[in-house]
Amino acid sequence: MTSPLSLHVKRISRVLRDGAEDQVEDAMERFEAAGKLYDALLSKIIVSSFDLPRAYETALEMFGSPKVRFAAVDGSQDRRLVAGLAVFWGGAYAATGVIEFKPNLPPRIRYDTGFMEHGKGVSSCIPLYLDKVEAVDQSIKAFEEPGRVTVSKPLTEQGVIDNSSIADWVMTFSELYLAYKLVEDMDVKVLLLDRSLSGTQTSLMYDTSHKDRWRMGSAIHGLEVDGRPLDVNEMAFGRHYIANPRLGIPPPRGDYIRYAVIYLLQRCGRPLSLEEIGRELGLETDDRFRVLERAVREAVEEGYIEEHGDRYSIAPAYIGAWMRVKRLVLSIAHRLFEEDVENPLKIETPGGFKWLTTLDLSLLSLYTLYMLIEECWRRRVLLIGLAKDTTARD
Repeated sequence: MTSPLSLHVKRISRVLRDGAEDQVEDAMERFEAAGKLYDALLSKIIVSSFDLPRAYETALEMFGSPKVRFAAVDGSQDRRLVAGLAVFWGGAYAATGVIEFKPNLPPRIRYDTGFMEHGKGVSSCIPLYLDKVEAVDQSIKAFEEPGRVTVSKPLTEQGVIDNSSIADWVMTFSELYLAYKLVEDMDVKVLLLDRSLSGTQTSLMYDTSHKDRWRMGSAIHGLEVDGRPLDVNEMAFGRHYIANPRLGIPPPRGDYIRYAVIYLLQRCGRPLSLEEIGRELGLETDDRFRVLERAVREAVEEGYIEEHGDRYSIAPAYIGAWMRVKRLVLSIAHRLFEEDVENPLKIETPGGFKWLTTLDLSLLSLYTLYMLIEECWRRRVLLIGLAKDTTARD
């Protein structure tokens, strides 16, 4: 007589076998489809062979030398609950070396050895009592919305840790800051990041898009830089400051036209008329000129621009806005990653001590990304963002 337990074991075995077979068959079908896609399309797009002499000439033209230093930056993070204390850790480290381009041979790559003695990295540890986590991580507040946490599914102490993004933001900031320091201090000419550049910029723009939260949810708002508090306009100024006139960035259209005008007036250093602004930005149609008029009017109302009859100039308070934002980033990054302080996220402001929040870290990360891109343009550094699936196994 078969026991109920043995029947149960047999049933579980059948479920496991049938389910595994179904998953394997599904994976095989997807691999076959991917193979067909490669033959029909991707094989014609993906570069699989290189013109070695041309690569050598390009390296000479861009870097001025066939032998250049490279660095690859990757980040790591962790979080732990220790006796009621939440401990968040985030950091980034770099593998470095030299690439030597040759006229008729593949480039030769030599990795630096002695990582423990000479390796480059930054990291920070954030210990917080659980009741302080919400003050730093504003995403935790989302779990307080109706229906998210109930008596039947309370957010436990471990749940608070698991759902916190503090460690992730510290890691993101550390990766971008380390990359910036490598370009600035080590004369790196090829820099690889473990993240898509466009995807990172888009994500950071979204995470910092709620301007109404900056006054209440940001500790850097009102923080003194060079003896003067940082205001919302300066924070927004830095949020869009990916500026390169030769590339037409930011483009004079949509939401970007206001900042394209502000950055133009900042560069010129003299008052311009609407016609001159439109000509400098390459606006040719009446529709785009009307958009320009509206953008200038809004910038005047917000205090970015001053009006002098029919001419406009940037307000004196914002002539050095980007330099002030950069000094803010470097000051906080130094505190977070290099100073020996009890809690690097706790900063002193004119109104007392405040906690840097995840909103602050997202803004600082965005500013640092722009600082990195600016340095790469200035120093002729090849910046490459790598997009990969960390969970991929095949």
